[in-house]
Amino acid sequence: LYLTYPIMFYPVWVVAPLSGPFRVAAVVGTAAVAYAVPSFGKFLGLVGASICTLLGFIIPAILHIKVFHYEKGPQGDGLKRWELWLDYFFIAFGLVFGVLGTLDS
Repeated sequence: LYLTYPIMFYPVWVVAPLSGPFRVAAVVGTAAVAYAVPSFGKFLGLVGASICTLLGFIIPAILHIKVFHYEKGPQGDGLKRWELWLDYFFIAFGLVFGVLGTLDS
């Protein structure tokens, strides 16, 4: 878990390239917030259960349907029936486990 922190912070360094002291301050600041806020783990569980299922399952499936459902191309007209059902499955799966995870948090 500790070794994944640089991977998670990489987009921040790309968007806002900071020098050494600012990087240290950012790392120490986020560690201080995680230590100081009571029940921070429960908050992260809530965010992970609600937002990550939305970003990982529901939104990609909805976008796949919106973009490719009515596309006409050399392969045929839009999505095949199994692709559409698979998208619906991912949406339902994300909704069910997102609600269950949110209630559990």
